[in-house]
Amino acid sequence: MKSIKIVGLIIVFILLSLFVLDSLGSYMRSAKYDEKIAIQASYIKYDSGELFVALKVDAVSNNEFSHMIGLPVFPYKDNENIEYFIAENLENNQGLFCLIGNLHKHNNGFLRLLVVGYEGYRMELSSIDKMQPGQKCSVNN
Repeated sequence: MKSIKIVGLIIVFILLSLFVLDSLGSYMRSAKYDEKIAIQASYIKYDSGELFVALKVDAVSNNEFSHMIGLPVFPYKDNENIEYFIAENLENNQGLFCLIGNLHKHNNGFLRLLVVGYEGYRMELSSIDKMQPGQKCSVNN
């Protein structure tokens, strides 16, 4: 009887711990840098056949974020459909975009216990523009 109570307490402790970690992770993933950054990014094509908005970081305007180069970034902007903007401009500019906005501090996989391999960072956009090869992307554009 005593061992059943111990097992029950362990299960309750594990479930509460998972709930706290999930809640903390969600909160932490929503934190953003105050400073705006410009990211030059190129479209990543996935084999799913669906339009999936992930862009690979090619260059950054601030060296503090150089660790982002080569990683995916997931741009979003409230009340705007970024997917359609990207789809409409893929052929005209070879899939190059200038993203300006606030980057989230933690990657999408941070404290996600059940989702493995979901790397990359979300970015709240203040602007997105198509680019031509050789064109520079900066916050002051």
